[in-house]
Amino acid sequence: MPRKKKQYIQLKIQLRDEHPPVWRRVVVPRHFALNQLHAVIQIAFGWENSHLYQFWATQNKKTFYVPQIDSDFYANQKPTQGTEAVRLLEKSNLIYEYDFGESWEHLIHLEKVLGPADLNGEQAPFCLTGRGAGKQEDSRGEADNDATPFDKAAINTRLHAAFPTEMAMPDDYQYDQAPIWNTDSAARQLQNDPKLMDALLAGKTIVQDGDNPPEIKNPQPARTTKSAHAAKAAMLSDKVVAQAVTSKPPWKSEVQSQNRGSGGGRQRSV
Repeated sequence: MPRKKKQYIQLKIQLRDEHPPVWRRVVVPRHFALNQLHAVIQIAFGWENSHLYQFWATQNKKTFYVPQIDSDFYANQKPTQGTEAVRLLEKSNLIYEYDFGESWEHLIHLEKVLGPADLNGEQAPFCLTGRGAGKQEDSRGEADNDATPFDKAAINTRLHAAFPTEMAMPDDYQYDQAPIWNTDSAARQLQNDPKLMDALLAGKTIVQDGDNPPEIKNPQPARTTKSAHAAKAAMLSDKVVAQAVTSKPPWKSEVQSQNRGSGGGRQRSV
């Protein structure tokens, strides 16, 4: 029996409600799962993978595709891992929502199916073209929130590093590998521990493994454009990574809770 030829899909991904438009055109393997597509979108738009995400089909806003099933969330949920993007995209466009507090929504449209010859020797996944600078994390509503300008070469360098093989799943984008830090205890410890607060305001990351004390790890460049009034505890499915990312007090936590209705996402608790 002859082997089936490899196929690829060309996608246009546009950040909604942004003027001028911000979009990327990417090529990924046909059998890419949603969690792999999540990693590609993060890299292509310059996001930092610091918040929750979910997918849903524009023609079916009752089913959410999430990195981990949440038993406290009553809507229908399916895992991103093992769910092929193309099977959904053949029926309708998809929405990829990143950061439930800021609600950055990306519209994903399947443009065409490609064969190996159409790639001209390029290793998938890769970015074909795009327009517009990505946005800074936690900058919704700010007048000047552009991040670095669109740079196809830089994006493809990062994609090739993250995906040494076509169907790889980059470790940095596997949420189940992150440490656990309960949001309630996180807020209390941040308020009561000046060292943790200072670390967050310096752009560092706080992690906690089980019952062990929280540790300061992975220093990140501080954003001088943001006021250091508070830190944000961002839940990543079954773990929490806290960062100083907002100037709007009081503490704000992202949670997986109730369906927010016709918008197709979830309500946020503040």
